[in-house]
Amino acid sequence: MHSKSTISITFTFVNPIERIKLFHQGEECIPDENNQYTYTGEIEFPSTLRFEMQGKDPRGADCRVDSEGNVVWDRYIIVSKVTVDNVLPSLNYLQRWGRIHPGASLDNFKPSNQIVFSNYMGFNGVLELEFEGSNVLEWLLRSHQYKDDNWQKNYDYE
Repeated sequence: MHSKSTISITFTFVNPIERIKLFHQGEECIPDENNQYTYTGEIEFPSTLRFEMQGKDPRGADCRVDSEGNVVWDRYIIVSKVTVDNVLPSLNYLQRWGRIHPGASLDNFKPSNQIVFSNYMGFNGVLELEFEGSNVLEWLLRSHQYKDDNWQKNYDYE
């Protein structure tokens, strides 16, 4: 049996300056004065939600790098918090959960040839958030499949 759950997804707009926009089901998701937008709704497991980011400069003017190629300034949207029935997933899961399809559109959506697994939307394209399992408990258990890749560095001696 599948169950319905209440979800809340917070998107943080970083350096937005009215350029980058987020859309869901044909509606613009407008951030508040703190540059955050919180989507709330009900889903039935399993389910997939899609959001589209538009407005990123295609010539790369929205991203600045230093001489070594490190990003020093960027304009992006990040999924900063998700709850399902007030349950938080693993932070490591949140960072790798979303599937970003660069260049894709919600109109006649087709998956991209390149998929980025991240909560950091730095491309124009579609973000897919998949709620797997048949209920919030199964979804939460799946969220523990991701571990911190650098957990051991705190214990290494130089």
